[in-house]
Amino acid sequence: MNVELAAEIRFRCPHCQKLFCTDQTAFEGLAADKNGQPQGADFQCTDCQKDFVLTKQTLSSGLYETQELRKPQFSNCPKCSTLKPLGQDECPHCGVLESKFTELQKVENPRLFELNRAWEKILKDITVDASHQVFLDQAQKQSALNFAAQKYTDLKKVMGEDPLIEKYLKQIEYRLEAHVQSQLLKSRGEEAEGQKSLLASGRLFIFVALFGTFILILNKIKPMFPNLTGLVVAITVLSYGLWFITRPTASKNK
Repeated sequence: MNVELAAEIRFRCPHCQKLFCTDQTAFEGLAADKNGQPQGADFQCTDCQKDFVLTKQTLSSGLYETQELRKPQFSNCPKCSTLKPLGQDECPHCGVLESKFTELQKVENPRLFELNRAWEKILKDITVDASHQVFLDQAQKQSALNFAAQKYTDLKKVMGEDPLIEKYLKQIEYRLEAHVQSQLLKSRGEEAEGQKSLLASGRLFIFVALFGTFILILNKIKPMFPNLTGLVVAITVLSYGLWFITRPTASKNK
C-alpha cells in the first residue's frame, strides 16, 4: 500500500485546475533533454480539453508542476516566404535579413507589406479567428486571394493536415467563387447597358433615315431645298446603313 502511494503522481491542469493522479510510468520512454533530464509528458485535460505538459518538478504542495503546452510559432521570410522560427532575423533558406528587407519592402510595396504584417499576426497564434479574417479581408480587397491561398498551403506543408488550415483554405475558395460570380454579374449588367444604348442609337438612326426619306419625297414633289438634296441623300443613306448594322444585335437581345 505504501509503495503504491509513493508511486503516485498528483498534478493539476494549469488551465482549469482539475486534479489528476497517475504513476511513474507517465515518464517512461521519454527522450532526455540537453541536461540529461527526461522531457515532460503530454496530457489533455478531460474537463477543459486543453493540452498541457507534466514535468518532473515538484511544488511545495507536493503536486507535480504542469505547464501550458506551447504552440509552435513561425514567421514567413518576407523574400522567399519560407517558414522560420518566430523572432529569427536571418532566413535559413535564402539568408536575407528580415529587418532590412522589411524596411525596403515597406517603401517599395506598401500593399504587400500590410498583407505580410497581417499574416505574421496569424503565425503568432493560428487559433485566433479574428486574425485570419482580417488577413483574408485585406487579401480580397487587394485582389490577392491567390497569395493568401499560397500562404496557407505553405503552412500546411510545415504543420501537416490540420482542420484549421483546411477551414481557411475553404473560405478562400468560397471568396474566390463569390468574386467570380460578382464579376460575371457586373459584366452582364454592363453588356445589358451597352445593348440598351445600342438599341437607342438604332432608333435614332431609323428616325433620321425616315425623316430624310420624307424630305426627299417632299422635295421631289415640290422642290424646296434643291441645293441640299445631295446632303440629305448622304445623311439618309448613312442613317439607313447605321440602323442596319445595329438592328440585328439589338433584335437578338430583346
